[in-house]
Amino acid sequence: MRWFDDLRLGRKLLVGFGIVLTLMGAQSAVAYRATLASQDASRWTEHTNTVLGAATAALSALQDVETGYRGFLLTGRDEFLEPYVAGRRAAAAKLAELRELTSDNPAQVARWTELEKRSADFVAQVTEPGIAMRRQVSTGALPFDSVASRVASGEGKKHFDGMRGVFQAATDAERALLVTRRAHDVAASEQLLLLLVVGTGALLALGVLVGWLVARRTTRPLAALTAAAERLALGDVAQQVTHASRDEVGVLAEAFRTVIAHQQAIAAAAERVSAGDLSTAVAEKSAHDVVARSMNRVRERLTLLVEETGTLTTAAREGRLGVRSDATRAEGAYRELLAGFNATLDAVIAPVQDAREVLGRVAERDLTARITTTYTGEHALLADTVNVAASQLEQALSEVALGAQQVAAASGQIASGSQALAQGAGEQASALEEMAASLQELGAMAEQTAANSQQVRTLAEQTAASAAAGQDGMARLTTTVDAIRSRAEETAKILKTIDEIAFQTNLLALNAAVEAARAGDAGRGFAVVAEEVRALALRSAEAARTTATLVEAMTAQTAEGVAVNQAVRTQFTAIAEQVGRVRAIVDEVSTASVQQADGVRQVNVGMEQVNGGTQRSAAHAEESAAAGEELDTQSRALLALVQQFRLGNASAGSPAAPHRAAPPAREAGRPQRIAYEMLVRA
Repeated sequence: MRWFDDLRLGRKLLVGFGIVLTLMGAQSAVAYRATLASQDASRWTEHTNTVLGAATAALSALQDVETGYRGFLLTGRDEFLEPYVAGRRAAAAKLAELRELTSDNPAQVARWTELEKRSADFVAQVTEPGIAMRRQVSTGALPFDSVASRVASGEGKKHFDGMRGVFQAATDAERALLVTRRAHDVAASEQLLLLLVVGTGALLALGVLVGWLVARRTTRPLAALTAAAERLALGDVAQQVTHASRDEVGVLAEAFRTVIAHQQAIAAAAERVSAGDLSTAVAEKSAHDVVARSMNRVRERLTLLVEETGTLTTAAREGRLGVRSDATRAEGAYRELLAGFNATLDAVIAPVQDAREVLGRVAERDLTARITTTYTGEHALLADTVNVAASQLEQALSEVALGAQQVAAASGQIASGSQALAQGAGEQASALEEMAASLQELGAMAEQTAANSQQVRTLAEQTAASAAAGQDGMARLTTTVDAIRSRAEETAKILKTIDEIAFQTNLLALNAAVEAARAGDAGRGFAVVAEEVRALALRSAEAARTTATLVEAMTAQTAEGVAVNQAVRTQFTAIAEQVGRVRAIVDEVSTASVQQADGVRQVNVGMEQVNGGTQRSAAHAEESAAAGEELDTQSRALLALVQQFRLGNASAGSPAAPHRAAPPAREAGRPQRIAYEMLVRA
């Protein structure tokens, strides 16, 4: 199949599909002949069906002739002759059509001619004479029996049966032809179908075989080329194409090998460039080799970038921060990159220069210097750091100046306050002696109050015990009264039972008296006994009712006693609670009196301590006055030093007002107020 592989793709397709088309033409010719035969058989079948239809119509017309004839014979009315006349015309037309349709069949033409002759004889010998006879019957020239006799003779039936026989022979011949022609039609159709199915299947198989052969010889190397192209598109340039032929696919494979080799050369050059080797150039295949030309331009631009960045780094290491790269030597993004390097250096140096200027002014004692340019990122952090440092230094020195002013002012106040404190200490000593005498009298009164409170507490405890005993007695009384009420209720129930028994006894006595009366003399003694029993029952019932009334009254009085007892018990409970509260109050008063006496004693001790403290305060006040004078001298020296700096506010060079006012002269009486407050709390 080497010769087939070397053919051009167009010739391969022509050879393969030429074979298929040739076979399709042969099949089409055979199918056309079979189709013509089938169409001819179908046409003759349709012709036979047409003949049979015309024969049926002719027979129907002859039947109309007979029907109209019979109707006229029976009625004698001319309207029954309408199907007769129409049937004669239709029969003549159909018979002429049948002779025309079967003109290729002499036997059939003879049959139709005979049928036409018999039809004419039927009209001339049967129908026309019969019609004339019926007209004579209608005029009265002949009796109706003559018509009946003519019909009964069977002459018309004999003629019509003869026509039926000829018609049956003609239609049987046509039906035989129809069966034969249908068999030919079916055979032709089956032959055509077989040819189409078998031929089409063979053509399809041959077409698939030819297509598979062409596709296999064509697509297999194309699939290899496609796979290599896909891997090449993914960056894998290590591809090999082994297919070789003289067709289009072979030419494409050779071109693809050239492309792969060129791509491998460019990839090798790109790898050397990525490794930093910018000395190797890529050979251009032609004037249209844009890839190689672009690769060489990339190498040149990278060489330029390396040179310019080397210049910048060398100058930066040497401290020449004003050196910049020449961005005009590059194009596009490379020019933007070099310009970005220059802008980056400018942006880096600008905050450093501003910081250097601000720090120089700070070194000259100008603390108002700040970086006013707005920066972003780390540059903003540097500027903010310098500004914050200067601000913190300025604020610290401002606070030092303000503190020096306040210390100077406070030192004078300390000196004057110390003198006033020494004077007040003497006054406090005399006042404390008077307060000590008053506190001794207050202590005696507090001890008397504590003794009285203890007696009241004892009386309150006795009252509480009496109230508790009364409350317990009322509780026992309540229990006893409740028991009496329960017994009274039980007694009432018993009396009710006795009353019911007396009632039943009375009824029994009445019944016994009735029975004794019935017994007569024999029952008199029993009647007397029954009467006595009845009298006793009545007295028992009366006594039970009287006792029940007394018990109910006693129960009511007992309930009233329970209510009164409950009220008294409630009052005793309230008295006990009030006595308890009084006892608690008395306990609190007694405890407070004891605490008050203790407090007075503690105040006496405190007064002695205050007196000693007052003496020590006088000595400390004199020492504070001397220290205040020394502090005033030091603060004035510190203020003079701070005023040498330039600050942002005006407070550094002038003394500030003190934050705290001098203590008032009456502050010396504070120990007396403390002692009085302790006494009140006690």
